[in-house]
Amino acid sequence: MDYEQIRTFLSIIETESISETADSLDLSQSTISNRLRSLEEELNTILFSRGRGKRGTKITENGKSFIPLAQAWLDLYLRTCNWMTSSTQNTIIIGSLETLNTCVFAPFYERFTAPARKQIKLQIRTRIASSLYELLKYHEIDFGLTVHPIFYPTIDLVPLFSEDYVAVVPKDWPLDARKVVNLKELDLNSEILLPWDQYFLAWHEEQIGLVRDSCISVDLLPLAIRYMTSPERWMIAPYSAAKTISKLTGKELAFLEQSPPVRTCYLITHKQPIYDKIQSINYVIDELLRYIDTLDNIILPTQAIKEHYTGE
Repeated sequence: MDYEQIRTFLSIIETESISETADSLDLSQSTISNRLRSLEEELNTILFSRGRGKRGTKITENGKSFIPLAQAWLDLYLRTCNWMTSSTQNTIIIGSLETLNTCVFAPFYERFTAPARKQIKLQIRTRIASSLYELLKYHEIDFGLTVHPIFYPTIDLVPLFSEDYVAVVPKDWPLDARKVVNLKELDLNSEILLPWDQYFLAWHEEQIGLVRDSCISVDLLPLAIRYMTSPERWMIAPYSAAKTISKLTGKELAFLEQSPPVRTCYLITHKQPIYDKIQSINYVIDELLRYIDTLDNIILPTQAIKEHYTGE
């Protein structure tokens, strides 16, 4: 048995679905099936009965009896890993989304490498939203930054800050003194669409049209920036990302008369963090909150979160 097999088994227990487990671990269904098959062969038993449909995976009696053993195995494995890496307890691993790392937190990461930072080292892992929660659940990251709120019983989810959406339009776009643009003035055939979060997509469908109606739809910021170099292209983006796009493409920022709901960034932390890392984790979060206070055009975090993490 190995870590990936046990982790996959316990994830299937939670989701009752191979496809949902694949999504949460950011893996293919065939990889999940192969891991499960290898585990069953090693144990010489059937852990799940497979059927068709989304909920076609049901645990067998042998699978049920194996759950406490798998949980104990995983706990011992993680404790051993923590013991082996005790000398690197001051290395804090942060998981985040590409757009947050690139457009919001990159300056913070750079500043944190200064010698005066208590010699705490940062490791940054860029992942999709669902896999961030899985990584945190198994202590593969120390905390995460995401714009997708998902409930997990072992994870605390706290809003850090919010930011408005703006339009990134061609430099010669006829803007008034207020720099406000009406959606009706925009050519849908020239839009670059990036699905920032579920609330933005719902707003887009209601105000502009279905995702498939847009000229180009992408899922990565670098690709959106590449297309935005064409003179006629425009897009709607959170302020932090819009500033980056404008800087790299030479385009103009404009406010929207019909703006999407603000995009909220969440801090996700484990309810039972690794004990030896608690002090370092809290120190990094404290510094992160101080950095956020310096940002412009965002809605700052509430006093409640500051009190929760800094004691101020």
